[in-house]
Amino acid sequence: MINFQITVSGTAPLLMHNGRLANPLDPAAKALKRLTGKRQKTEADYNDLARVEFSGSIYSDPDIGPYLPGDNIWRALYDAAKKTKKGKAVQESVFITSDINPLAYTGPRDIDALWKDENFRHITTVKVGTNRTTRCRPIFREWRCQAEGILDDNILEFGDLAGIATLAGAVIGLGAYAASLPRFRRAILPRSSTIVLTAPTPERLEDVGWTGGEGVYDYRSTLHYLRTTPDGRIAFGGAGARTGLGTGLGPRMDFDEAAVTRLVRDLHRWFPSFHDVPVECAWGGPIDVTGLHLPFFGTLPSGNLHYALGFTGGGVGPCHLAGRILSGLALGAEDDFTRLPIVGAEPKPFPPEPLRSPGALLVTRAIMRKDDADDDDRRPNPLVDLLARLPRRLGYNLGP
Repeated sequence: MINFQITVSGTAPLLMHNGRLANPLDPAAKALKRLTGKRQKTEADYNDLARVEFSGSIYSDPDIGPYLPGDNIWRALYDAAKKTKKGKAVQESVFITSDINPLAYTGPRDIDALWKDENFRHITTVKVGTNRTTRCRPIFREWRCQAEGILDDNILEFGDLAGIATLAGAVIGLGAYAASLPRFRRAILPRSSTIVLTAPTPERLEDVGWTGGEGVYDYRSTLHYLRTTPDGRIAFGGAGARTGLGTGLGPRMDFDEAAVTRLVRDLHRWFPSFHDVPVECAWGGPIDVTGLHLPFFGTLPSGNLHYALGFTGGGVGPCHLAGRILSGLALGAEDDFTRLPIVGAEPKPFPPEPLRSPGALLVTRAIMRKDDADDDDRRPNPLVDLLARLPRRLGYNLGP
């Protein structure tokens, strides 16, 4: 038997989701049930809901504060081992002996203080059945954790465990959050994107002949993207005017009230018969925009960290291809996927600061104003038109 220590260092923000909220006897689950059961919720009720979800989702010990369970670390090792067909060996030979592994980060250690600091809140929407609902989870943006374990080296050699541990942390899937890493700081322009969702109105969809569930988009530079849901709603999305440079990727990138107002206006312009249909919810988040509007893949100089970035809001379509590329890179394979031109390609860099942040904001808003003018059959202001076309003149595949 070999005693070992493993250090997990976060290359991406850590979202916590404790399973205690699934236990109907847990006090937090009971409080959540009482709040969700109210038909007419006030703003205070929604705030209490978020607070209960936040507290119920965090792994926290009264003495040490937030931590990672040993089971979670073991599971990461096991999942990585299965990629190299050593899952059974890890299952029989690796034991994480430290159940509570303190999370190291900069910030308060008690739940109340964490809740008060919005930097530790992640509010987004998730799909539950056919509907979307808002969730609040604790987020730790920079973190590390140490755990202890025992290895039966008669079943698995220590060198193999080290390789499995490396593979467990080998793939970077950060999206727009990669812009916070120095290696990708000029490769990605984080930008907000927002969606609004109407109440179910299948009879209105039948009136306009949209009953096949088709996805639709337009040819604006700041495009609209929309589709129907099985219960007869319209999900209507569009690019936002906010960028995540300089000011970072905090809560302001998750919800943009001005973008929601614009989308509701545009929804009613597209579908006048929906003017009296309530918009029940809205959500958003950052997308990772690249200068040439193409994703890029590669491996960091350390050789054990691989990345897939820059999907520019179009990650659903190419995600299968991206998975094949990343799995090949992680396993060291030389195949048709890892030899594609987008693997190892250097993205066109955006200008450095202090030009990048204000320039991105001005140009993004100019592009939106030009699109709005085109929609109204108006000629845009000459300065707006100049700024909107500037990226193309500088060699970027962005804007009109």
